Amino acid sequence: MLNNALAGFNCTMFAYGQTGAGKSYSFVGYGVNKGILPIVSTEIFSKVRAEQSDNHVFQIGCSYMEIYGCGLRGRASG
Repeated sequence: MLNNALAGFNCTMFAYGQTGAGKSYSFVGYGVNKGILPIVSTEIFSKVRAEQSDNHVFQIGCSYMEIYGCGLRGRASG
């Protein structure tokens, strides 16, 4: 998925499961145990720094949404 994102494709990750199954832990992590999002973000920005030039423009956006019970919580940036 990371290679596709770096190639310019839109990517989506989705987690579904019972409360306490580890969805948030897998995505965000806790303490020194990084989840998918911080690991992927680090990789993306490392690649951008390595390939940055006047001829290569990067546009990065990320949205995060959590549906819990009947409510919707999250952050979105564009």
